Amino acid sequence: MYSILLVDDDAGIRKSVGDMLARSGYNVTTAANGESALQALREKTAMDLVIADFRMPGMDGLMLIRRIKEQAPDLPVVMMTGHGDLESYLCATGLGVVRYIGKPIHLRELQGVVREAVAEGLCVRTLKRVESGRI
Repeated sequence: MYSILLVDDDAGIRKSVGDMLARSGYNVTTAANGESALQALREKTAMDLVIADFRMPGMDGLMLIRRIKEQAPDLPVVMMTGHGDLESYLCATGLGVVRYIGKPIHLRELQGVVREAVAEGLCVRTLKRVESGRI
């Protein structure tokens, strides 16, 4: 079972998206802000994907991505936003976001994005283990 960290300050989105992901067979941990997300990453043994909101009070999504990539550079991140523009898209992808999706969230679209992002992350981690001789 793959583990996903879902970060959004909107409790309704955490509930609806989290429930959908759990019904799809994922182990879901939720966080309401960037600091809680980083704490969850420190406490959990392994996450396979982070789905994060772009705009949150306190630490925004871009700062969260920077901090995640310092701790876990190969962890795939999907960015959600209701306020997307070209500049934020370019910043997010430049930081390593694998997918960038708009709100409102279409759950079927998100399911496909999650499947692809988890598979991509698994491929990257496997390739790194092969290159390092651990496989």
